[in-house]
Amino acid sequence: SRGSTYGGQPAPERHLHASTPLLRRALCLSTGVREARRFQALPARRAAGADRADQSTPLSTPTRQHAHPGAQRARATRHMRRFARALVVAGAVLAAATAPRATKPTIVRIRGKDGALRRVSVDGDDATVGALRDKGGADELFLDAECENPCADDAATLSSLDIAHGTVVYERRGAPPPKAPEPEPFFSPYPALAKRKSLNRARSQKNVKTHTWKALLKEREGVFYVKSFDRVCDVAKIDAAAVEAFAASPGVGWLVGRRGAGGDNKTTYGEAVYAAGERDDDVFAVAALAGLQIVGCVVARGAAAGDAGNVTLTPKEVAAAAELQRAAMERADAAGGPFSFPVVVAAPGAGAEAFEVSALAVQMAAERVLTEDQPDEGFAITTEAVVVDGEDVQEVDPRFLYRAVGVAALDANPLTSKFASGGAEAKCAASGSKAARARVLRDHVGKAPSRKKLTGRVVDFGFLVRAKRVLAKTDFAACCAAAAARR
Repeated sequence: SRGSTYGGQPAPERHLHASTPLLRRALCLSTGVREARRFQALPARRAAGADRADQSTPLSTPTRQHAHPGAQRARATRHMRRFARALVVAGAVLAAATAPRATKPTIVRIRGKDGALRRVSVDGDDATVGALRDKGGADELFLDAECENPCADDAATLSSLDIAHGTVVYERRGAPPPKAPEPEPFFSPYPALAKRKSLNRARSQKNVKTHTWKALLKEREGVFYVKSFDRVCDVAKIDAAAVEAFAASPGVGWLVGRRGAGGDNKTTYGEAVYAAGERDDDVFAVAALAGLQIVGCVVARGAAAGDAGNVTLTPKEVAAAAELQRAAMERADAAGGPFSFPVVVAAPGAGAEAFEVSALAVQMAAERVLTEDQPDEGFAITTEAVVVDGEDVQEVDPRFLYRAVGVAALDANPLTSKFASGGAEAKCAASGSKAARARVLRDHVGKAPSRKKLTGRVVDFGFLVRAKRVLAKTDFAACCAAAAARR
């Protein structure tokens, strides 16, 4: 088809002339006027080429005179397809240019009742105050921080109130919400025995698999193992008169004294007893000023307990002693131990016995596994499962939680005075007002006594505790200095 003939004969001109108007119109639409003009001049160029072919020699290369009609139609079809695609693209561009543009959202900031700033998106400046209030979840909006210029009309547009993109509007401030109480800092008396998670909580989790040794060992990390222990205190030397006087009425008190040093470090000396309760801060402060320590506690039963050799601690007494030891260790900042803290059990006419609660019981009390809500007899109840003899239980024999300590009489007590024996302490306790208590305390000291008489009258620990909030600071400091010098 690229030669000068068609089917062995010269290509008829009628094919070219018959298709010329259609091709000319298609080319004008697709390729422009330039292509159309070039196509209009095609017959003349082909005629000139035919004349040159007639003048050439037979051996010369035949010249292309005209193409196959099918090729011309294919070319026109391609141009028409290109033109159609161009029309589609032009239509899309025109539609995008003439389509109405979406309104740009307006962001308005609302300062809430709690002071927090939140962002609300509305549809342009033509949005109403009501729409802004509904989207922002506000009851009432104001234009100023003092909440004196309200946005009262819900039908008003934002542009009419000069609320533009980024403007801050305000809600009326309410009363500040109550602050949640801060959790008390946790003190672990024996960190080596601490359990960071509960066995019961671990077992209550869903889909917990404990069929592997690794899972079982991990589960056992959150349980206390009740077992035998070695006591820290071997002998508790106490003032029998002070303990007997405190044992007249049931209660729990602090044992004030000192701990042995050097080779005598396992001996505790109890020189005074003061009731535990609301004046604990004064007890610890006075003990420090007088050169003393809180070395244990006294459990007064208030009635004869029978044979002193058969005295045992009840679950309630074990829990109370463990809690007192935890508090004493926290105030002394003695985490980790060892910490000597004998528990003296006394009753009128029955003598006294001493015990020592295990470090595990103190740690269980700190982690609220062993609470003070215990029965007066029987087994101690724990809030979490503990292991006793290889079994998980929540009822523990209290004898697993303490050991007996030897008791001896104190040779000489430097803290004895006439404050308790002379009746001044009873008068001070019966006084209803602070002024009456002050008069009792001043009468006990006397008017300008000598240093020796003053020392003998103020060394009593009960007097020092009661005088802390009554006497002047300088007088109280002199009393504490005299008691420390006497010791």
